[in-house]
Amino acid sequence: TIKVIGDGTYGSVLKATNRNTGEIVAIKKMKKKYNRWASCVDQKEVQSLIQLSHPCIVKLYEIILDRGTLYFVFEYLDQNVYEIMKERRKLFPEHMIRNILFQTLQ
Repeated sequence: TIKVIGDGTYGSVLKATNRNTGEIVAIKKMKKKYNRWASCVDQKEVQSLIQLSHPCIVKLYEIILDRGTLYFVFEYLDQNVYEIMKERRKLFPEHMIRNILFQTLQ
């Protein structure tokens, strides 16, 4: 099952189910077309995603280049920090902001 859950300047995000494991994943489909694998992995975003490994950062499972389209397969999260902030309808206390930033920058 595939469902579009977001769309932006550089691509769209799809919610999908891994056929082999049944796990729900998020797939970022890039709008830019690529003709070589090397041109994909040389991008700063790709290099950063490959190197990042932290419990507070969404996990990248796989990078796929199929017929010129680049896909990033991530773990799926029900919400992000922005959505949580919108739902709260009030500001986070300073100590919580510090904690979130500290975890992100570790």
